[in-house]
Amino acid sequence: MMNKWMSGLILGSAILSVPAAANEPYQELKNQLEIFTGILTTAVGQQSDEQTKLEDFRYTYVRDQGVIYRARLGASNWRFVAPDIPEPPLPPEAPEMGEFARDMQLDVVVEQGLRSAHRILSKLSGEYSQEWFDLVEQQRDLAWDIRDGERELRDLEFQLRNAKDSDKAELTKRRNNLALEIEQLREQQAAIKAEAAALKQQLKQQQQEARQQRIETRDKTIATAEQLLSKTLCDYGVTLKSLPEDEFVTFIIEGADNSVGERRRDRVYVFSKETIDACTDDNGARQLLEQAKPYYF
Repeated sequence: MMNKWMSGLILGSAILSVPAAANEPYQELKNQLEIFTGILTTAVGQQSDEQTKLEDFRYTYVRDQGVIYRARLGASNWRFVAPDIPEPPLPPEAPEMGEFARDMQLDVVVEQGLRSAHRILSKLSGEYSQEWFDLVEQQRDLAWDIRDGERELRDLEFQLRNAKDSDKAELTKRRNNLALEIEQLREQQAAIKAEAAALKQQLKQQQQEARQQRIETRDKTIATAEQLLSKTLCDYGVTLKSLPEDEFVTFIIEGADNSVGERRRDRVYVFSKETIDACTDDNGARQLLEQAKPYYF
């Protein structure tokens, strides 16, 4: 009976030891990754520029492929910049009298909505100019004044066609004065439109320069971060002794680039364990980075 009990205990222990033995290499690698992550965090902590610091290191291991690290850059002053915020349309030409009564109220509501939306979009663009916006507002206000004047002019012409001879002189005078006022409004509108167009062109130039400066800042920031990664791997990659020679250490810097639009792209580096082990000095660290063939995705 005792022999049977001992045999069962030995068999049970053998069964339980199989998964433990199977998991042991991965636990050892995990311990080494914890140590290496601590080294990375310490190296990053010695940097003075918050924008070039990598933070929030996370890792996972994919069997037969290697270790995948994810991190992101620290505080950034990059902003979303819309390529060009179109101006809302000007009011339409004054309609005939029969149409005016039923569409005037709707036009006013639509115009107010367009103004509000345009102001919000201009602010979101990151290149908001109160001066330019004021000019656009003036241009639109003049357009409404011209529209109202044209409506009144149509009304006067209608009265003139049906007026008594004794009233025609006064109505003609009012019509001519109003036509002159409308012409002056058109000239004022054209001048403001030209001024707004010139200012918009200037703002677009400033926007392009700002975008180029952000790209240059991004490149310098990423260069600093990737130099730290390659140097740390070269100096301390030996820590990852349990990682097979034919596998890789991949680093993904999340959201490293947004120069192509609103959506940010990741920067990816793939270091082979073999080249990490062969790395010995600063020159080796540069070669290690070159061999990683970084790319955006």
